[in-house]
Amino acid sequence: MVEIIPNSSVGPFSFNTPIANYLGKFPPDNIGDYEPMTESTAYYYYGGDLIVYTDEQGIIDTIGIYFDCYLKSRNLYRMPVKNFFEYFKIGGEETIVNDRLWVNEDEQQKVYEIATLGLQLWVDDTGMIATVIADIGMNSQRCS
Repeated sequence: MVEIIPNSSVGPFSFNTPIANYLGKFPPDNIGDYEPMTESTAYYYYGGDLIVYTDEQGIIDTIGIYFDCYLKSRNLYRMPVKNFFEYFKIGGEETIVNDRLWVNEDEQQKVYEIATLGLQLWVDDTGMIATVIADIGMNSQRCS
């Protein structure tokens, strides 16, 4: 279980900081290439249920969460997406971009982008949040 602080951190990992700051205290289960055409790297934790992505300089920019994750004391994992929008009072075309993307060759999921919270919610066919992707959001400054 991890806590999300929007545009700031997921569990012990803060955005816009070097992954090297965490490797001694939190050694990953596995490390792999994130995008083969770049030097981005993925660090796998909790058996792959938490993936910390870094840019070419090793700076944390995105975190994928595939298990219990809390935002303001609410578990987002497996929450009905309609409950998310009601509880957090999120709505409007300027806030949400709805798209469908392939997860594998047999399954598509709806993807909701909530830029103000720096979150993507990947929602399965039953309307439940299956994956939460967190980053520093469009309203925050990235390190260059």
